Amino acid sequence: ENDTEPAWNGVKINHTTGKWDYANSADIKYWPGTVKPLDFYAVNPATFDMENMMTHYGWNFNKDSQQITYTCIDEFGQNKGISNLDVMYATAKNQTKDNNAGKVSLDFKHILTQIAFKAKTQDENTKVEIESIVIHNVASGGTFVMPKEGSTGTGWTPKDLKQNFTIGMNSTTATTVDNTGTKVFTKPILFVPQQLTKWATTASTPMTIEEADVAKQCYLEIICKISIDDTYPHGTATKFEKLYVPFEADWQPGKRYVYTLIFGGGYTEKGNPVLTPISFEPSVEPWKD
Repeated sequence: ENDTEPAWNGVKINHTTGKWDYANSADIKYWPGTVKPLDFYAVNPATFDMENMMTHYGWNFNKDSQQITYTCIDEFGQNKGISNLDVMYATAKNQTKDNNAGKVSLDFKHILTQIAFKAKTQDENTKVEIESIVIHNVASGGTFVMPKEGSTGTGWTPKDLKQNFTIGMNSTTATTVDNTGTKVFTKPILFVPQQLTKWATTASTPMTIEEADVAKQCYLEIICKISIDDTYPHGTATKFEKLYVPFEADWQPGKRYVYTLIFGGGYTEKGNPVLTPISFEPSVEPWKD
């Protein structure tokens, strides 16, 4: 089905009393008498806080095109209290009443990317306390088109608009990092799949943070303090300071990326090194439904 309003077309299905069924009995559909197969398209979630989410999430499906629009929310920053939605889609092509006893089986897939952070230091004499992390110059949203059979790519067309996102921390106090490594210390964060170009700091005249923002190059802003044998090359015993880390990625839908920050430094806002650059040990894993 289809009508003129995105996010309103289709038939709503709920899981109640241990089974999936029509949310509204007036929407009940029957298999056609002919053997012509049907194609089914589904999106989840189908219900959300209308006031907060209508401008962030919608869909428009018909027999020729199935599109989902999504704009990520800075849920741990300026939009605190409003959560991003884990949007999923499913397709079931060429279905007839003789398939699977007339039941339509839908295998849902995530359309967004999830990331998280771990951290450690390069040696046992170095200790880092992390107060907050912000990722800069990330595409905030875009349009996802359900892939056709045999198609390649992510299905996403990200918006040109770039914005900054606060990374949610698991602890309400600063996270202490040493060389033994740590568990994931951030909350799961959802983003639109995209390629991120890192802040260029390796040129003979490094770009400043202001220049990186103009060029829409990506970096992490980390508020922390670093101590080596009780001396503080960054921050003080009582004061946290900012450092910046170039960040690049090729995020794919349905993947969970865990980045291990290996602290040995970072950069100032002028692109000059603080100690030595922080490196990464990224790992990628399927995002289990």
